[in-house]
Amino acid sequence: YELVSKLIGLPILMLQNAETLTIVTVLVLHSDNLEVLALSCAPQPRLCAHPIILMRDIRQGAIDCLLVNSEEDIAEAEDIVRLAPLIKANFNPRGLRVITDMKRRIGKVEDFTVNLESFNLQKIYVRQPLLRSWSGASLIIDRGQIVKVTSREIVVRESTLLSSSRESDRTGLPYHST
Repeated sequence: YELVSKLIGLPILMLQNAETLTIVTVLVLHSDNLEVLALSCAPQPRLCAHPIILMRDIRQGAIDCLLVNSEEDIAEAEDIVRLAPLIKANFNPRGLRVITDMKRRIGKVEDFTVNLESFNLQKIYVRQPLLRSWSGASLIIDRGQIVKVTSREIVVRESTLLSSSRESDRTGLPYHST
């Protein structure tokens, strides 16, 4: 898994000669199934105006870069018609409110991780209000606990948060859910 905050700004390199082609600027996420479909990249003079790389075209991920076979794996965003509504929607979970299915406010999404094998959003890191976060730790919520996602909020299961809260009370560890 990789934090999205670490993916943004990663260079895209060509596998054949390790030449830097562009840099990741935005993830193209589908809000219905929380799947990362593509990476929007910084425009480069020799590439197209709005370069985009489909996740299936990423050959390998490394700590400091992503590798593609060649320049041909980078397409113009306008040429991939099925992504047009998702690019226009520009869904980004960061900053969304997180509430439970019982309407209890949990906090706001601070960051999230992506599974680099399945290209799914895997966990969200929630910054809790000051009174609930004495330890300073973020609340970590797995995608299996997410019930619904809208353009304004993410709804999570109350019961899983309560059980992990009781567990953390017993162990004395910061309250987080996996």
